[in-house]
Amino acid sequence: LQVPWFNSLGNMDYVDTVGCGSQLFHEQLQCTPYRRQIIRSPEYQIDPALRERDSRWFADRFYSVQITDDIEIFFADTSVFISEYYQYSWAYDVQGGLAYQDPEEQLAFLDGALANSTAVWKFIVGHHPIHSNGFSGGYPEVAAALDPLIEKYNVTAYLNGHDHSMQHIISNATSYFTSGAGSVTHQGFTPREPARFESDEPGFTAFVFNSLAGQAPVACTAYFFDGNGTGLYNYTLPTPPALVEELRTFGVSD
Repeated sequence: LQVPWFNSLGNMDYVDTVGCGSQLFHEQLQCTPYRRQIIRSPEYQIDPALRERDSRWFADRFYSVQITDDIEIFFADTSVFISEYYQYSWAYDVQGGLAYQDPEEQLAFLDGALANSTAVWKFIVGHHPIHSNGFSGGYPEVAAALDPLIEKYNVTAYLNGHDHSMQHIISNATSYFTSGAGSVTHQGFTPREPARFESDEPGFTAFVFNSLAGQAPVACTAYFFDGNGTGLYNYTLPTPPALVEELRTFGVSD
């Protein structure tokens, strides 16, 4: 685990207590009292002091990380786009909570960062799914906010958690990967749209890039594993158009 940890804020980081103790929402049965809950804040997670304490830790409300010249990951705080959350007291009671965020500021940042990116492999990471057959399903408000950017800038894939499962759905030639099977799994699926892969067993996901010698990564494969590390499914993403001509130069077919 001695690698960088890049974090994306989710609804629980804003002290979403709506489902706490509810068997309907498959949440934990024992909950911290609300008055103790609201002293927590996402501002703790994004505090630079944590980075000073442990150099592996990276967190902010929204940001981007250029892994190499050709790979860049853009992190979004998707909770701010979900209007349902603003009807709850925790959206206002928590220091630095949802009510004090500006969704348009985030969209402007993402638009500018994607426009200026020179990477050929671009990924957006957000907590909430855009497409999902899981318990929570996709969030249309997140789709309305991020799908225009995904299409405009040829984003390779969108990665999310929130639904406690693993899924791969392709929509409009873009891959949407759910990897949220770290806890409280076995919630089942609702067939909202075709999926390449679904599992509600505990597990995790890894992305592997392959490169030609001295060249940009020419392939990226997503691997899904169960809790024991046994492979369940893999999918090699289409090569970004910007790399196709380069591949042909080396005699590699796209």
